[in-house]
Amino acid sequence: MSILAIDLGGTKLATAVFLETGEMTEEEIINLEKKTGHDVGKLISLQVQKFLDLQPAAGNEINSIGVSVPGIRRTREGSAR
Repeated sequence: MSILAIDLGGTKLATAVFLETGEMTEEEIINLEKKTGHDVGKLISLQVQKFLDLQPAAGNEINSIGVSVPGIRRTREGSAR
């Protein structure tokens, strides 16, 4: 049983697989190269499918997926959304 973790930042997409013990078994970091919107969504979808397809061969089954994305910050108003 494994967890797929996805971290979307302002400049990169990090994807990793963790075992229940917390051990990371795979990791990939992709530079977004100024991709936005639909292109970022497509990249995330491709990464999810890639990692789901690879795990059975590695003897793991992904049971959960967690996604972290940056929040929208409005600096003029001083609020996060």
